[in-house]
Amino acid sequence: MSVSVDKLPPHNQEAEEAVIGSLLIGGDMSHLTLEPTDFWDDSLSVFFQACQSLVAQGANIDSVTVADVLSRSDKLATVGGAARMSNLISNTPT
Repeated sequence: MSVSVDKLPPHNQEAEEAVIGSLLIGGDMSHLTLEPTDFWDDSLSVFFQACQSLVAQGANIDSVTVADVLSRSDKLATVGGAARMSNLISNTPT
């Protein structure tokens, strides 16, 4: 039996988006044991890193503070901008 090299590794885009969306809504990372490398979607990894940065600074996590961190590091546009953040928030089940 041969294995196709064209297969994607297991991942769940909706679950990853829900994690970031919930952080943007609730801002609490204390219960998470994730690392940026746990995200299959590189842009979501960048969002997660921004959230980690805010926690390290003792700042609150929300869409405004995350957007500011990403903007200052010139990464906001590369992850989809404010529109992507809004989409992540609005598509997150509560």
